[in-house]
Amino acid sequence: MNFSISDAQITISENVTGLDCSWGVKPCYVQCEHLNTTLSSLANETICILNNNSLFLTFKLNESKTTCTVTTCRKADIIAKMGNITNQKVLQDLSKLVKVKNSCETVFNELDVLKEYINIERQCILEIIRLEFTENTKNYDFGDFAITVIKINTTANYSDYIKVAAAQFAGLNVHTWIPLEPFLNVSELQSKVGVVTYASGKQFAISQAVNILSPVIRVEVAEGKIENLTHQLKINFSLIDSSLKNLNMSCQYYDDITGYVWKEQNPQIIDREGDYVICSYDHMTPFAVLLVDLKIDKKNYEILSYLTYVGCGLSALFSAASIFLFALKKAPNTDYSNSIHVSLSGALFLLNVSFMLNEIAVTWSNGLCVFVAVTIQYSLLCCFSWMAIEALHLYLLLVKVFNTYIRHYMIKLSLFGWGVPAIIVGLSLCVYNIKSFYGTKNMTFTDTTEIAQICWITDNTFFYGLNLTYFTFMFLMNTGVLATVTSQICRLRNMGRRNKKLPSCKDTCTVLFLSCLLGLTWGFAFFISGYINYPLLYLFCICNSLQGFFMFLWVYRTIRRNRSLAEQSLSPSDPYSSSTSKTKNSNNSEFSHHS
Repeated sequence: MNFSISDAQITISENVTGLDCSWGVKPCYVQCEHLNTTLSSLANETICILNNNSLFLTFKLNESKTTCTVTTCRKADIIAKMGNITNQKVLQDLSKLVKVKNSCETVFNELDVLKEYINIERQCILEIIRLEFTENTKNYDFGDFAITVIKINTTANYSDYIKVAAAQFAGLNVHTWIPLEPFLNVSELQSKVGVVTYASGKQFAISQAVNILSPVIRVEVAEGKIENLTHQLKINFSLIDSSLKNLNMSCQYYDDITGYVWKEQNPQIIDREGDYVICSYDHMTPFAVLLVDLKIDKKNYEILSYLTYVGCGLSALFSAASIFLFALKKAPNTDYSNSIHVSLSGALFLLNVSFMLNEIAVTWSNGLCVFVAVTIQYSLLCCFSWMAIEALHLYLLLVKVFNTYIRHYMIKLSLFGWGVPAIIVGLSLCVYNIKSFYGTKNMTFTDTTEIAQICWITDNTFFYGLNLTYFTFMFLMNTGVLATVTSQICRLRNMGRRNKKLPSCKDTCTVLFLSCLLGLTWGFAFFISGYINYPLLYLFCICNSLQGFFMFLWVYRTIRRNRSLAEQSLSPSDPYSSSTSKTKNSNNSEFSHHS
């Protein structure tokens, strides 16, 4: 239902979630005094404008005697409006506060406004906990969050904890075990505790790039601050995205007093049960489960960095050598394998060079760091794309040998190999002013407080949602192709020698080289997700940083193989060599690259 004031270009739209107010092209906030019904029921009333200027407008609905004020969503006005909340009518004031936040969402994305809101919200929550009620439990629902206030009766409990079921949002269950220790021998007011469940953790993720995997729970007491608990507070969180349950997580708390950031506290996760994570804390504040990066100690980080930079340097050098060899080699136009190898070598060269510039870019400027991060992301996706193309082409060569002509074959492959990553990265950059996915990323160590910085993707959801999905698709397809091709190679090798059952050393080397060519060594990432496995981590860094070198060995081998086949086909002992050599070369050169 639209409720419009055309003279002032104000439109108020009412829906099931609340009010949307626009003043021209700017968002606004509307507040009506003594309104006991919805605005949609008053749409046909006569409007009397009492006051109108560029910042706010006051109008009166004549029949219902209701006065409403419309305010533009300006930062100064919003901060002033929040400052006028007196807590004299705490329930109404907190409802107004939530409505202001929802109506002027863009303003609340600024940290100074958010800090003011969090402070006032916390004070209102404490006032609600202090309110008198006769029941043992009282529930309040404000849309964005719900509050459960419990009276702790220590004499009626014979255990060290009392279990509280928090309000549900989106069907997610959260159970809190509150220790009775801080409520022994205290007054009735001090024996009340409030458990707040937030429908969204967005307001807690503005000051830093974090990925909150569970509902945010706040535990507060009316008087004082509870810290250093002997019997720790326990919370059983239900994960919002169960598909990420095997990745690295951390039980963290939100510092809403000074830093307004998420912080870790030991001990971390004490148990995992399916889609649930049980955390423990020694104080009371907002809590949640966050997706975090894997952490390693500084010594291993330095060794891995050294190995990676050496490997990338060698890969960049040999990738350039592979491209140079292809440029010198006079291959027929139908030799698509060469063109595909050139493209993959080019993607590897771009990836290795951009990675080696990482450490320089992070110290120079943020703009250069973003450019390097974007280049790494684009070249990495290109590598995955051309590895998938290698698998497709290999399948067509060795499995579907006949009737596989595709018109404009290389053009279509190039559009996929170079174009799809460009579209993905381009769309990511289109929202740069709204949310930046690239920039400086901090890496902390397990044994020191030092921080290492790299230029990479700063948003974990974007990283896992895009890179992991893209790579998983490539990995599964390439694994299936390798299994099929390996079976085909074994069948071809054993033709005419049926008594030989064991594969030769040459066959084994071929399969290993194909595994590297198809990027299956990147699959080590699946086995180091969620925890640190140093042997696999070293294998991951060594194998993948040297992929350009392995590619060069494969290229050199195929060139020598093709040269040998060409010499045999032109041998004088063959009476038909002069008339059939070109035909044989065109039919066999593609197969010889992978046989």
